[in-house]
Amino acid sequence: MKLSKYIEISDCFGKNKYRVLFSTKTAKKLLINNQIYNHLLNGEFDKLSNEVFNNLHKEKVIVGDDLDELQEFLNQSRDYISNNRTLYEVIQPSADCQLGCAYCGQTHRKKQIDDNLVTRVIDRIKKKLDLKEYDHLSIGWFGGEPLLAISKIEQITKQLKSIVENRGITYSASITTNGLNLKESIFKRLIHCNVKEIDITLDGYSEAHDLRRPIKNTETFSSYEIIIRNLCEITSLDVFDKEKVKLIIRTNIDKKNYQEVVPLIEDLIEKGLREKIHSFYLAPIHSWGNDAQKDSLDNESFSKLEIEFMMYLQKNKFRLGVLPISAKKQVCMSLSKRGEVYDAFGNIFNCTEIPYVDVYEKTDYIIDSLKESSITKERSFKGWIDDIEIGKFPCTNCKILPICGGSCPKAWYEGNPPCPSIKYNLKERLLIFAQQTFSRQ
Repeated sequence: MKLSKYIEISDCFGKNKYRVLFSTKTAKKLLINNQIYNHLLNGEFDKLSNEVFNNLHKEKVIVGDDLDELQEFLNQSRDYISNNRTLYEVIQPSADCQLGCAYCGQTHRKKQIDDNLVTRVIDRIKKKLDLKEYDHLSIGWFGGEPLLAISKIEQITKQLKSIVENRGITYSASITTNGLNLKESIFKRLIHCNVKEIDITLDGYSEAHDLRRPIKNTETFSSYEIIIRNLCEITSLDVFDKEKVKLIIRTNIDKKNYQEVVPLIEDLIEKGLREKIHSFYLAPIHSWGNDAQKDSLDNESFSKLEIEFMMYLQKNKFRLGVLPISAKKQVCMSLSKRGEVYDAFGNIFNCTEIPYVDVYEKTDYIIDSLKESSITKERSFKGWIDDIEIGKFPCTNCKILPICGGSCPKAWYEGNPPCPSIKYNLKERLLIFAQQTFSRQ
């Protein structure tokens, strides 16, 4: 028997010198004492009690000598991708956006998906569902800014819901929006479209946010004030709680705005939004077909900063997801068998980072078209798991691979290592988790 290579163990905490052992294979968190820790570290499994040994073996912390854990995980990933019963499709009904974010790589145009393309999207999804491989259809509304085409969202949703209902398939939807149009009336229309998860970006408090995410062609309106007003309005509605809407707040971080996160959190508290936010997270600015990452914090700095904010959020009683709750056997939709992204021009991709980005026009990232002249190509990143297996990327030897999945195939292939912050601050996250869970130990 041997100790799994896919584990991390926290430093000691509490008067009884406990530690949290985290398996990245199973996402299980186990409380162990220092004696067990030392036995594990020294391979002294025979000194563990039968109960402890059997539990650690069950949770795949202790594994057989001959087990190739990398191969096991990759095979599980292949099996999951082949047999996943959820069809996830992303629809970008508008190519336009009201904001002019400095780091955005998209070129926006006043274009909405037309009725002919809507029909083709519906037909394409229907054919996939007719294969009888799926029990659930999940739609992600993305942009541009999708709420600029709310009528198209309603039109498409009505047809898709009719299709799934006739087939006994369940349906859900989420939206990534800048929040400018998310007024009460629009929110209620989204609820009717089964949108129960809303992802909005706030890049700091007030002026800091407005500098980074300004409304185009005006200097008189604050996007921050409009978004916050909308959030206060929709979260006060009975339907928000009744439908258990998940409001997710994201802050894109670089060297220019990291000091604005605490003032943002304080304002969210003051506005009474703390209890309404399902999760709040930070994301480092990355290349989006441009050089936006030039102002990013280095991995070490960002990971330390993230821990500070997690502790601040915990202190202020925000919901806080410190650790993953499951392994990531499919890193993103790019690896799915049939999941696709449809833009407002009828182009088809399998990655949301590609549409409306000029440098990717006429590239192999465009895998098909909804127009008459189909250009069917092999799905991008099809060889991702095989490339991990042969050691093309350092993910092969990384202990967090099962909860990361490689983070972003596109970034790796373009030479921009996308390793997530948890790779650098997992031990610190374990201590925050311990404080959340075992504070009396």
